[in-house]
Amino acid sequence: MVEEIVAAATAEAIKVFFISSSFCVLNQLLSKIDG
Repeated sequence: MVEEIVAAATAEAIKVFFISSSFCVLNQLLSKIDG
C-alpha cells in the first residue's frame, strides 16, 4: 500500500515537473519571437 502511494506521488511530481518545464520553454520561445 505504501509503495502505491509513493508511486502515485512520484508520478504526480514528474507530471508537474514536465508541465512546468515545458511552460518555461514555451515562455522563452514566445519572448524570443516577440523580441
